[in-house]
Amino acid sequence: MNNVIQKIKIDNSSSQKKQKNITPRGKKNKFNQIIYIVMLILFFLNWSTPSIHIKIREILPVFTALLLLFLVLININEIYKDNKQLFIFIFIIILTLIGMVVNNSNLGVFFVIFNFSLMLLVSSKVEFTDRFIIILSCLFLLFFFYWITLCPEGFNTNSIGLVTLVTYICSLYFIFSIKESFFKKILILLITFIAYKNVLVSESRSCFIGLISFTFLCYIIPKKMWLNNKSLKFIYLLITIGSIYFVMLYIFMWENNITFIIEGFSKNFFSGREAIWYELWNLFKLNPIFGLGSNIDLTSNSNLNVHNSMYNLLVIYGLLIFILIIIQICKHFSNISLDKNKNKFILISFAGFISIAVQSFFENTLISVNFIPIILFLLTTANSNILKKELKKN
Repeated sequence: MNNVIQKIKIDNSSSQKKQKNITPRGKKNKFNQIIYIVMLILFFLNWSTPSIHIKIREILPVFTALLLLFLVLININEIYKDNKQLFIFIFIIILTLIGMVVNNSNLGVFFVIFNFSLMLLVSSKVEFTDRFIIILSCLFLLFFFYWITLCPEGFNTNSIGLVTLVTYICSLYFIFSIKESFFKKILILLITFIAYKNVLVSESRSCFIGLISFTFLCYIIPKKMWLNNKSLKFIYLLITIGSIYFVMLYIFMWENNITFIIEGFSKNFFSGREAIWYELWNLFKLNPIFGLGSNIDLTSNSNLNVHNSMYNLLVIYGLLIFILIIIQICKHFSNISLDKNKNKFILISFAGFISIAVQSFFENTLISVNFIPIILFLLTTANSNILKKELKKN
């Protein structure tokens, strides 16, 4: 009898210890979820109407930085464990501050690289639950229908196509979780058709290319062919170094009058980016270490918009920061498990990130504060070992 009582006491004490260990992690996850919900609300507000978009445009980088810093504080123990990633981030910020002094740049330059690099650091430490991902995906689906139905006038064509693309991708987590196979296939076909239609109407060629990339990776190319370590290493090079080679190729085609006609789009093949890229390259060669900064006047365009995320990092911030960002991206993805038995959403996450990176050959989407919540959602979802946790519970 005494032995039985002792066993019961031992079992109770061990279960209490488990509860003590689980509770802090549960609280941390809840705080992570609350902060991301705030970021998502800001994203929806930002793209709800043109007037709101203009009003919060100036404060959005600061708000995003504060929310990301909160995520750092909540997950500081996990971040400390990965010293290399943390040191890379710190080194990037130090070099950015030095470059700002050298080039007399404004604070906008700081917040772009700070938010993007901090997002890469945090997204590898935060994890979302299966249920939370599906709830968020439902919200993206609702906003997708709002966008394609009302699509507020006042946004430029590229923004219309881009918001369509990212909300379509993020809504698929919910649709892929539907158990009824026939209904799921019908719904996928329906929203894919709507997404293509809206992107084509917007005449955003970059978003059309991004949507095609996602379609091939998610639906057509067998997962075994590209969702593996060897193939992804090539893809990393393609979306980073390859983006710079694309710029050089585009400039070469422009100089030699090599052009193509893209059916369905009334825009010319060369839209002005080539002149900006050409002028930036010639200026960058004079200061490759710290880049050009923001205090430069272009003759090709009065508005400093690089129209390529990786090229932006290279010419504006310099070669050192560009290399460190590439290392940060590759290190981030090398730590993610590709085991589809642990995370059933890994396909959407990788295909989504890669397609946005490809679209960013023509825009600053990947490093834009307007889309930090989207990139964070995709990378965090890829990092979340959802099924592994469920198996442990069972």
